[in-house]
Amino acid sequence: GAIEPENMERSTDSADPRASELLEVFDKVHAQAVARHRNTGQDAHHAPALRKAKKAVQESLAKGDNLALSSLHTLKNVGHWVVSQLRENLGSSGASARPRPNGGAPAAKRQRVAEATPES
Repeated sequence: GAIEPENMERSTDSADPRASELLEVFDKVHAQAVARHRNTGQDAHHAPALRKAKKAVQESLAKGDNLALSSLHTLKNVGHWVVSQLRENLGSSGASARPRPNGGAPAAKRQRVAEATPES
């Protein structure tokens, strides 16, 4: 059987990025989970769950798969909650994402914009 082209190409659909594009988002979500637990003492299971999920995605990538975000829940240790956390932190906050106080722009983008304006 031929390999389906969508498994080889980088995703052009920003609403459903590929696993290879999500590893940085995993790190961001994990850092938020760690901070939330440190600040509130709640949700201690979130950070380890995200670590396991990232490992599962990395193992999937190592096998040559590059699943879309919407398909990641099919991997062991990656549930719908993990997918929802990643989706909320994609930076291109769609209508389903929670509004963020910074207007949804990722931190790096905000800093670049701030450096570019002499007024700030």
